[in-house]
Amino acid sequence: GVMVPQAGAGSPQASQPLAAAGALAAQAPAEVTAPRRSKPIPTGIVVSPFPAEWAEGDVRTLTGPYGKVVKVRMQLLASGLKGAYIDYATEAEASAARTGLNGLSLMGNRLRTAQQEQLEAYRATQRFVVFVDELAPPSTRPSVEPRLDDCEVFVNELPRASRSEE
Repeated sequence: GVMVPQAGAGSPQASQPLAAAGALAAQAPAEVTAPRRSKPIPTGIVVSPFPAEWAEGDVRTLTGPYGKVVKVRMQLLASGLKGAYIDYATEAEASAARTGLNGLSLMGNRLRTAQQEQLEAYRATQRFVVFVDELAPPSTRPSVEPRLDDCEVFVNELPRASRSEE
């Protein structure tokens, strides 16, 4: 059988080569960085480009009719114009502003809107070396129901012909 230690947070992925048949690998798990995904912020939108001379008050005046603006963060763009991160009180208000402001012509520039996104927190995963015994696999795979504590093991760099010396 295959023995797999329980990994840390996130989906464990063992990408170390498996130990040769019958050999025991006694290595400690190594910590690796999990890929970070972004998740949408339902009450936040990003709007750009605003004229360079615009300040937070101007942005609040333009975006206020769509709902209660909780926070505005201005950012200078490479073009010299400005963009803004705008937080609304509710998801419905943010959605209405995103739809209403997108494509609006403002002082010769067409506004573009998008939903704000936030990177998920850093999560460490672990890499394991596993022990594989010399037993032949069964001719048919047993049918089992999935469980919440199940995990998957991904293996790469497995040699085509392995001997106990490898």
